[in-house]
Amino acid sequence: MALSKARPPKLQGSAVQREIVQDIYKELNNIIDAVNSEDVVEAKDESMGKPGNIRVIKSPKDGAAHIEIKLEDGWYRSDGSSASGFSYKEEML
Repeated sequence: MALSKARPPKLQGSAVQREIVQDIYKELNNIIDAVNSEDVVEAKDESMGKPGNIRVIKSPKDGAAHIEIKLEDGWYRSDGSSASGFSYKEEML
């Protein structure tokens, strides 16, 4: 079930306070939009996603599950091959 958009309450405070609350709700709705994606994705464009996004994928090679994190220079996949536990995805293909 998809989450609905959050709406900020009506405030009686200053314009600055109202703007801060509006910004918080804008970010909250961005998170809601990110969560409201389809449950199963057959194929995903590798360029999709913003830095900071996290996804769980199933490897087509061996069927193993991996966590991937999007950074500025691409997706990094959990694999335990380095001290951080993540390797740049392109190196793994």
